[in-house]
Amino acid sequence: MAELQNNPMGKLSGKLGNMVASNWRDINYLKAMAKRSNKTATDSQIEARLRFALIQEFMMQIKRVVERGFANSFTGRATAFNVAVKANKLAITGQYPELSVDYAKITLSAGALTSCLDATIEALPDAKLHISWKEPGVPYTEEMADVVTVVIYDEVRKAPATYNTFLRSEYSAEISLPASFADDTVHAWMFFTSSVGSKNSRTTYLGSVTVLA
Repeated sequence: MAELQNNPMGKLSGKLGNMVASNWRDINYLKAMAKRSNKTATDSQIEARLRFALIQEFMMQIKRVVERGFANSFTGRATAFNVAVKANKLAITGQYPELSVDYAKITLSAGALTSCLDATIEALPDAKLHISWKEPGVPYTEEMADVVTVVIYDEVRKAPATYNTFLRSEYSAEISLPASFADDTVHAWMFFTSSVGSKNSRTTYLGSVTVLA
């Protein structure tokens, strides 16, 4: 594949012989048409495809969250979502064909905002969760208004729930989950976003708990 720079013809699109011209994010490309292969995929190729499919499937469920969490990682050629998928490729664990998501390795954000310490999660009756966190030292005044994003993922139902109505300065949050989550195992993550939405912190994995009825 070749990138066409300083192209006087503007955007290109179409097929010429065995070459295809296309445009993506204002970048003109010229590439050869893919050739069909009758070769059987190797186990390593199948495993690589399965690993990619698993992490992409999981990230698609929380696409809006990771697009915000990786917004500052946008390069102009790779979307924030694509950067997020790549950053989580090592979160797939196990030996082929028994592969699964290691939720503790999932990251939903990237950035230079201060992260929290000693974050905890506790299950309360009536499908509620109590989350608390501490600061690593004295926080900057402007960071006290940072918004907290909490993502809860029901491993049984494969269903996410997102909450972002809390502030860093509150140091705790109580979350009411859907009643259908009762008795299920859920995983939880949190990260901070500046009040103007321009900066993020790294993700903190809170752990997993069983939701109480």
